[in-house]
Amino acid sequence: PVFPVLFPRLLPMMMPKVMPVMLERVGERIPMPDYMREQMPDLMPKVMDRLMPHMIDDVVPLVTQPMIDHLRGRSGK
Repeated sequence: PVFPVLFPRLLPMMMPKVMPVMLERVGERIPMPDYMREQMPDLMPKVMDRLMPHMIDDVVPLVTQPMIDHLRGRSGK
């Protein structure tokens, strides 16, 4: 499967599209003062830039097999 190869390349390209949704969901679940809400759009990309190199190694093994099972029509449970 090419997913383990594609995922690290696609994730950074997906972040600009995913980031607004992530910020909205964080805002819905975590009450924040206005000053914190204003800082989030600048803070989140910095956090993701710092986490991304480590996150890919952690996430790919967790996502790859369930994705392969899903594409093959198998349930994970």
